[in-house]
Amino acid sequence: MGLRVAICDDEKGICEEIRKRLLSIKPVYEIAIYYSGKELLQEKERFQIVFLDVHMDDLNGMETAELLRERGMNEYIIFLSGYREYMSEAFKVRAFRFLNKPIEMECLKEAVLEAEREIASSKKLIIHVSGDIFIINKKDIIYMEAFGDGTYIFLKKGEMIRTTETLKYWFDKVGTEDFFQVHRSYIVAYSHVKGLRKTEVEMDFSKETIPVSRRKRISFKKSLMEYITKNRS
Repeated sequence: MGLRVAICDDEKGICEEIRKRLLSIKPVYEIAIYYSGKELLQEKERFQIVFLDVHMDDLNGMETAELLRERGMNEYIIFLSGYREYMSEAFKVRAFRFLNKPIEMECLKEAVLEAEREIASSKKLIIHVSGDIFIINKKDIIYMEAFGDGTYIFLKKGEMIRTTETLKYWFDKVGTEDFFQVHRSYIVAYSHVKGLRKTEVEMDFSKETIPVSRRKRISFKKSLMEYITKNRS
């Protein structure tokens, strides 16, 4: 499952070039293109990586990044520019990388793969709910359940957080190393699996059993055994 990536540059040719290069690195990336900072800021979808041109008319890249951060967005921002003097400003908005134009393929590949590694290894999640911010450890998540376009996140202490993001959004966030989607509406944490029946999973800290779809049972069982073997102390 690929990361969601936004490319924001007022030069259409550059946007298309970056899109093609990213897909050549990993075809599963989900890529959206925006030709202005205002257009990007109007988007309700959240991204994990944002390529942002510094020089844009009306609202430049630095201003766009500042507004993203003010809204609590935690995307990995990779700035694009032909001028190195903007590098110091980039750090003020917690930029992840600064790529010089014309962009070299190896630099682009290194930047996006390193961002992906950091996202996958992140131990904490930041959740925005009605203006409030919750910071939780991934290890505290027992399972996630889809409802409509949102997701319930169930935690060890019996807490449940209702989020407006989709189950797919959260699966991209937590990654496949520690979690498995056992059903179209459920994701479980390997570390909290207590038992596997024919059609259900028993979880620690929960009285509820989680349904396992028939077509996913075999692959889940195999992945679970691999996880247990790898993490056996």
